[in-house]
Amino acid sequence: MKKLLTILCLVLMSSYSYSEDVYQGQLIIIGDQHFKKFSPEPFTGNGVNYFENGKLNWSLSFKDGIQDGLMKIFYETGQLRVKGYSKNYKKNGYLERYYENGNIHEKVVYKDDVLDGPLEEFYENGVLNFKTTMKKGKPHGLVQLFYEDGQPEFRTTFYDGVVEGLLEGYFKNGLLEMSCNYKKGKPH
Repeated sequence: MKKLLTILCLVLMSSYSYSEDVYQGQLIIIGDQHFKKFSPEPFTGNGVNYFENGKLNWSLSFKDGIQDGLMKIFYETGQLRVKGYSKNYKKNGYLERYYENGNIHEKVVYKDDVLDGPLEEFYENGVLNFKTTMKKGKPHGLVQLFYEDGQPEFRTTFYDGVVEGLLEGYFKNGLLEMSCNYKKGKPH
C-alpha cells in the first residue's frame, strides 16, 4: 500500500510540474531551448504573457525546453483569438482562429507548419465562406466558395494545386453564371 501511495504521489508531482505557468519574462532562450531563469533544466510547462489590463495575452506549452503542445492567443478583451497545437516549434494538428465576437474565423490542419487537411473559413456572422482540403500546402479535392448568405459562389476541383474538372461560378441568386472544364489547369 505504501508503495502504491508513493507511486501515486510521484505521478501527481510530475504532472503538476508539467502544468507550471511561468511568465515570459522568467524564461530565457539558449540555442533553441527555453529555460526558466536560474534553472539548469530545459523548461517544461506553460509560458504565459499578459496584456497591460491583466488579461492573458498568450499561453504556450513547452516540453524539455521546446514549444510542444497547446498554444492559445487571446484578444485584449480576453476572448480567444487562436487555439492550436505545435510540436518542435511548428504548427501541428488542428488550429482554430476566432473573430473578436467569439465566432469561428478559420479551422485548419497543419503538419510541420504546412497546411495539410481540411480547411474552412467563415464570415464574421458564422456562415461558411470557403471550404477545401489541403495536401502539402496545396488545394486538393473539392474547393467551394460561398456568399455571405450561404449561397454557393464558386466550386471546382483541384489535384495537387492544379484545377482539374468542372469549374462553376454562380450569381448571388443561385443561378449559374459560368461553367468551364479544366484539364491540368487549362480550360478544355
